[in-house]
Amino acid sequence: MNDGAEVFAGGNIVVWGRLQGIAHAGSEGNADARILTRVFEASQVRIGRKVSYVDKDSSWWGKSVVIGIEDETFIVRPLTIQS
Repeated sequence: MNDGAEVFAGGNIVVWGRLQGIAHAGSEGNADARILTRVFEASQVRIGRKVSYVDKDSSWWGKSVVIGIEDETFIVRPLTIQS
């Protein structure tokens, strides 16, 4: 997904390539939705009604991650991909 693009989903978003631009999982208010990507480079992510702006200096920029909401806070975890 290229920079400047936007993707909206009522549930989860899964991108098996590079995620740039804006991703909004749970766009209908589903705070349990997740964003999964092999290469995270998005400027903004939204889950349910929460919004987070992402700095390119974050430790997980350019990495495979799963993003979700826990206790009203964005949580980013490594995405382990097995072959």
